[in-house]
Amino acid sequence: MSGTAPRVLLVEDHPGFARLIELTVGDALGTDVELVLAGDWAQAGRALSAGGVTCVLLDLTLPDEAGPHLVDLVTRAAPGVAVIVLSGRDSPGLEADLLARGARAFVHKDDAATALVPALRAALAGGRRDPITG
Repeated sequence: MSGTAPRVLLVEDHPGFARLIELTVGDALGTDVELVLAGDWAQAGRALSAGGVTCVLLDLTLPDEAGPHLVDLVTRAAPGVAVIVLSGRDSPGLEADLLARGARAFVHKDDAATALVPALRAALAGGRRDPITG
């Protein structure tokens, strides 16, 4: 990536998982991205309002908001920002619902160490992650 590093907003309230994501993204992309952490929707909303966010890594269970409608909140707050949902939930139809709401990808938290970086690269490039090839 060239020029200014894309700004990626990680919306995650669990410090241990946030650190895992920080290490995973940092190891793979280094200084090619700027990772900013928000621990709840209020912090995320402020970060999105400030502008400059290229991609959002979004947990669906936050202390002040929860559920698939969080994708709607992100896309309304920052139209055009790529959204990758990170969730431990895996109910039938969840991924299809999230993609229909505008998410670029769904990454199950159990698979984050291997699936997140390809999904993030695709989102930053403007594409959708292929669920078969990553």
